Amino acid sequence: MRCEATMGTPLVSFFAVWCRLNSQVSSFPTMTRFSGIVLLFCIAASHSAMGMLQPTKIENNGLYRLEIQSEDKFLTASEAGVPVRSRWGNRPDQKWTFTAVSGDSEKGWMLTPINGKPISTLWKISYVGHGKYRFLNEITGMCLAGSGSNAVGERNCEKDSPYQRWLVLPTRE
Repeated sequence: MRCEATMGTPLVSFFAVWCRLNSQVSSFPTMTRFSGIVLLFCIAASHSAMGMLQPTKIENNGLYRLEIQSEDKFLTASEAGVPVRSRWGNRPDQKWTFTAVSGDSEKGWMLTPINGKPISTLWKISYVGHGKYRFLNEITGMCLAGSGSNAVGERNCEKDSPYQRWLVLPTRE
């Protein structure tokens, strides 16, 4: 028995597993039982890898969109200067330039919508797993979080809060 696993694109996160019997292996009864164990292992491995997204490499002056984990909405700049969450519309107020402070990502990042002002001057971006990041305001010590109906603000950081986990996706102008 030969077992293979193929991963689809990271965004789709589609995982396909197939196993095919080899004529040489199937002729041995003990190997057939062993083949069943291998098949179970392949299925278990496929389930454990489902939904695992690779992190986006964040680059200086890169253009990204930020999707909140808790719902299918994106960080969107507003006229009032307070960001909100809204459905993806491929609009300039949903596309964010990430600029490393003094050219050094370790010192923090500035997030600026391509049609507006930055939402903060200094963010520390931390990878939290499953392709998602948390944004910590270095000045206030609070995290970027969805709150209320569609509002986005800063809240005390909570390790596992889906309202503070953001999928960072590359985009184009």
